[in-house]
Amino acid sequence: MNFDWRYLLLPLLLVGCNDKLDIYHESVAAAELGIDSVSLTPESIVLSRDDTRQMTFTATLDNGSTYPLNDKAIWSTGNAAIATVDGQGLVTATGDGSTWVSARFAQFSAQRTILVNTADLVTLNIGGSDSISVCRPASYSLSGQFSDGSERPIEANTANWSLAPATAGTIDNSGRVTVTSASVASVQLGATKNSISASKPVAVVHDLIRIALTSTSLSVEVGGSIRPTASAVYQDGSQTDVGSIAKWTSSLPTIAKVDPSGRIEGVTVGSTTIEVSCGGISSAITVTVVPSAEVSALEIENGQAEIKVNKGATLTLDATAIYSTGRRSSVTADADWSVEVIKGGPITVSNDKGSKGEVDTRNAGEAFVKATFNNQTAYIKVIIQ
Repeated sequence: MNFDWRYLLLPLLLVGCNDKLDIYHESVAAAELGIDSVSLTPESIVLSRDDTRQMTFTATLDNGSTYPLNDKAIWSTGNAAIATVDGQGLVTATGDGSTWVSARFAQFSAQRTILVNTADLVTLNIGGSDSISVCRPASYSLSGQFSDGSERPIEANTANWSLAPATAGTIDNSGRVTVTSASVASVQLGATKNSISASKPVAVVHDLIRIALTSTSLSVEVGGSIRPTASAVYQDGSQTDVGSIAKWTSSLPTIAKVDPSGRIEGVTVGSTTIEVSCGGISSAITVTVVPSAEVSALEIENGQAEIKVNKGATLTLDATAIYSTGRRSSVTADADWSVEVIKGGPITVSNDKGSKGEVDTRNAGEAFVKATFNNQTAYIKVIIQ
C-alpha cells in the first residue's frame, strides 16, 4: 500500500509550544494547504491609548480560495511599550509612538505599522446621514479632535452609543441604527468615549409604503417550520429585508407560533394568521397547519453517488428529506453528519450548529459522508483532489 508520509505531520498543526508549529512543520502544512500568498489587514492603523484593533491574517491558496491563519500564526510587535498583540491578532495600544505588528506562518509573513497617539480626546463627532428611513438600518461613524491638534477617525465600537427616545428603535455598539417607530419625526443619537460625548439629531423619513411577503398563505406540518421573507418597500422602489427587525405575532400561537426572526412553527392542526409589522405598516399571512408526514427517504446532493472537489474549495453538502406526501425539504441544519475516511485525509464534516454539512477540504483524499435524519440515512462519496 502506498502511504504519503506527509499526512503524519498534519496532526502537528494542533500541538506544539504555545500551540504554535516550528518552522519546519509550518512549511509542510503550508505546502499541503497550497498557500500562494498572505495578507494582513487593516493596512492603516491609528490608535489612542488602550484602544484595541483586531488584525486579520489570511492566506490565498493556489486555487484562488482563502484560508484564515489568525490562530496558526506567530504574532509579534516591535515595541510592547507602544502596542501589544495577542495570539489571535488583537492589538492593544499601550503608549505613545510608532511600532509594527507582524504575523508569520511558515515562510509567509506580513507587517503593518501601528501609530499610537496618547493625546487626550477633546471633542467627539458623529458622522453620517442627517436623515434615516423608518425600518431601514443605517450606520454612523465617529471622529475626534485631540489635544495635539490632530483630527482622526475613531473606531465606533470603542464608544458607548445611545438612541433617544429609546422606544424609537435600536442602536448597536457599532453605531448601526434602526428606527421602527411609526410616531417619531426625529431621533437623537449619542456617543460617549473617555467621558467626552457627542450627539446628532437625525430626521426620520416615513417613506415606507408596504411590507412585501413571499406569500400571503402558507402551509406547515405539525412540528415543521418555515421562515417567509419580509421586505420593506419604499416610495423610490427600493427594498430592504426586515425579517429580523420587524415585529411578528400569531393570532393563535396554539396553532402556529412565530419567533422574533419570523420563523413559523406548526403546533397543532388548524389555521391562524401571522402578522408582520414595522414602522406602522403591516402585512399578514394565513398559515394552515397540517398533520406531519413521515420521512420516507433521505438524499445528499439530490442523490448523487459521489462528488469531486479541488483541495481547499468550499464544500457544503445539502441533505434533503423526502416525505410520504412527496414533499421534499432541506434538512441540512437538522441532520446528524459524520464521515468515514477511505483514503488520505484527514477529512472531516461539521456537525456544529450554523455549519452543518461543511466539509474540510484542506487535504486530498476520499471519504464517505453520512447524514442521518428521522431514522433515515444517506451517503455520498467525497473525493478531494
